Amino acid sequence: IVRVFNQRREIVAVHARAEPGKFTTDPNHLHSPYRRVVQSSLDYLLDRARVIGKHTGSWAEAMVQQRGPIGTRVLHGLLALAEKHPVKALESTAQKALHHGAWRLKDLRTLLE
Repeated sequence: IVRVFNQRREIVAVHARAEPGKFTTDPNHLHSPYRRVVQSSLDYLLDRARVIGKHTGSWAEAMVQQRGPIGTRVLHGLLALAEKHPVKALESTAQKALHHGAWRLKDLRTLLE
């Protein structure tokens, strides 16, 4: 359990600890303008992933469904992988990762090797 305190040492929120490599954000804790920025950023990054290929786009969409807004960081990593690896290799990797439910960037890197 993770407890969040204010400056007067009063509990502000209590959360279950996430598994290693996973993050959770309560949408109620995001200021509404920030939520719009996060969503538009996610939409932009998802569009770029879809341009790479069908499987890469599908993997990116499923990963965001699984991981939520924190998936933005993973999408940035995915796009960096796309600059370093051939599209065919990335498409094949994304298809395998999607089939196995592997939602971490580390999983994609391992499959690429």
